[in-house]
Amino acid sequence: MYRRMQIVVALLGLTSLAACALGGRPSSTPGAPHAKAGGVLDISKLPKGSPPRIPWVDGRFLHMGTTSVKLNAVEHVAVTKTRIVTAHVGTIEVRGRDGRLQKTYTAGTGAIALNPERTVVAWLAPDATPMVLEDGQTAPLAMPADQGGEPGDVVAVNGHDCSHDAETVEGAGCTVYFRTEGDTTQTFVSSSHGFAEPVTKGDDYLADVSPDGDLLIGVSANLYKVCTRYEGKTKVKSCSFSPLSFSPDGTRILGNPSTMGDGPTSPGFNVHVAATGKQLAKWTAPDGIWESVWEDNSHVLALMLAGDNSSWLIVRAGLDGIKEVAVPPVRHGKKKATPEFASLGFAVQP
Repeated sequence: MYRRMQIVVALLGLTSLAACALGGRPSSTPGAPHAKAGGVLDISKLPKGSPPRIPWVDGRFLHMGTTSVKLNAVEHVAVTKTRIVTAHVGTIEVRGRDGRLQKTYTAGTGAIALNPERTVVAWLAPDATPMVLEDGQTAPLAMPADQGGEPGDVVAVNGHDCSHDAETVEGAGCTVYFRTEGDTTQTFVSSSHGFAEPVTKGDDYLADVSPDGDLLIGVSANLYKVCTRYEGKTKVKSCSFSPLSFSPDGTRILGNPSTMGDGPTSPGFNVHVAATGKQLAKWTAPDGIWESVWEDNSHVLALMLAGDNSSWLIVRAGLDGIKEVAVPPVRHGKKKATPEFASLGFAVQP
């Protein structure tokens, strides 16, 4: 389980594992999708639409609307309101929005997370201590950590004020969800209230956390006897999809079909109601999907290969029925556009 395409995507790896979800349910319910939502993404028939509204990466270039910034080698990228934070092979680089390098830090892995407000970036130190860097602060802060083990991935960071005393400043506090490796994989939550504790059992793999922290989604370590499980007032069991991430408002879940094809691509993606697991729409792609992420609460961007595998493009699909090309096909020389040499995808999204 790891993020595909070498770099940058907030979604969790494309996997055939089925899902489990733990916790409460979001406070709001999303509206019904358009009747034309879902269907086949046939790139030969899709009209051209507007460029991606979220940051995305092609090679070493980070595209943010009409602005592009050249970076060093990157594995993941997070764009806050004032900074660009990149991670690659245990090195964190902090840059201004103009791309100028400001600070460099050592990390345990190349994974980073961004809070929903886009003001806090989190990563793990070499000793698996969660670190958070807030906009307005000049240095990262160490969060509570008593779990031991080797650093794994940071999954999510919630809250927008990690630097003030959560007990004395109203509204202060943040939490970081992260994994450690060792004999078993364990997921923890670290709180600025002064504690770190497990949130999953054994090798259960946490995929994402809702913005309010009330709902957790993930995949079970058991490859054969697993189902989606929501615990709370509503209990739902389903083996129909493997979850990737919450929509920005936490009301929907982006997921992959539970039955995957051969190779690293997914045959499509689904959108589900977070509170119940009900499927709202399903898209399929003849050429497969490399990555898919939320663009906003109703639209998904998908990174696809063209039919001859020598070009890639980004497609937009929406619950409003939209199916269009956001980035037209781009050729990558004579080689095939494979993860081994094409460093492209989407910047980390909350």
